[in-house]
Amino acid sequence: MRMYLRYAERHGFRMEPISLNMTEIGGVKEAIFSLNGRGAYARLKFESGVHRVQRVPVTETAGRIPVLLDPGMIFGTGAHASTQMCMLRLEEHIRGGETVLDLGSGSGILSITALLLGAAHATGVDVDPKAEDIARENAAINALGADRFTAVTGNVITGQDALADLFAKTYDVICMNIFADVIIPMAAVLPRFMRAGTVVICSGVLENRYAEVRAAIEAAGLRIETLQTMNDWCCFTAVKGD
Repeated sequence: MRMYLRYAERHGFRMEPISLNMTEIGGVKEAIFSLNGRGAYARLKFESGVHRVQRVPVTETAGRIPVLLDPGMIFGTGAHASTQMCMLRLEEHIRGGETVLDLGSGSGILSITALLLGAAHATGVDVDPKAEDIARENAAINALGADRFTAVTGNVITGQDALADLFAKTYDVICMNIFADVIIPMAAVLPRFMRAGTVVICSGVLENRYAEVRAAIEAAGLRIETLQTMNDWCCFTAVKGD
């Protein structure tokens, strides 16, 4: 992927459209990536932790949803396994009309993905003020305005008073693609954003930290429903416990 990104930079490409609807045939996962929609496409194959990149004709992108991004210096290009797994889970859980809370939203990729899949509204929250502007710009690139996407700067662990409007609502889907050291203390806050039927999609957790994160999630009264791993990273979904 880095090879294609360097190629893009040399040839004046700025945005990175990312395809959803990854397919799996014979244990090989595939996703189509495009370099700025100018006909230079690449297929990424994910097999036994190895990324193999191939050129493919433009026609092979038919039926996929492009996500346009200019991530700048903010995390969230779609190339990381944790992001890819979250996008796959969003495909499963977005049916149309959902409200989404994206904690640690970075470039806004997961919020934008959810909206393009049919969610009604997404709110992205990040501690980095630069992320707020970048996520809002990326939403605009995808023709998503303020009526569907809200970007907020804040810390849901230590800055709850400043995020009163956020805490006044509950959400259908909550995304967290951060790191274990952030997810563990954040777990206790999650129930405040949840109602019956809310699904938490969580990634950014290395396999050797999963037990700690699971313990924190369960201590908050949630139940792990699914678990997926890719290249040493974990992605799980959780709901309120019985």
